[in-house]
Amino acid sequence: MKSRVNGRDSEQISKLSKLSTIWTALRDAHCGDPATVKAAQQLLLERYGPPVKRYLARLTGNGEACDELWQEFAMRLIQGDFHK
Repeated sequence: MKSRVNGRDSEQISKLSKLSTIWTALRDAHCGDPATVKAAQQLLLERYGPPVKRYLARLTGNGEACDELWQEFAMRLIQGDFHK
């Protein structure tokens, strides 16, 4: 199943530089009630996940290294390391 971002399939978004930032989701992903936080984190992972994983795959050329870096990215996003 394809996820939709701003009316486009996630597969159509091929570059991180083409994504606009959803500032409210970034804020909501780290403060507020647990349901809001979880929903915002899910949105951010769905939005940035595929382009980040493609970038990491090209950068590393190694599936295992890509997966490890992707997990690190996802964990740091959820922990709020990118807003500090």
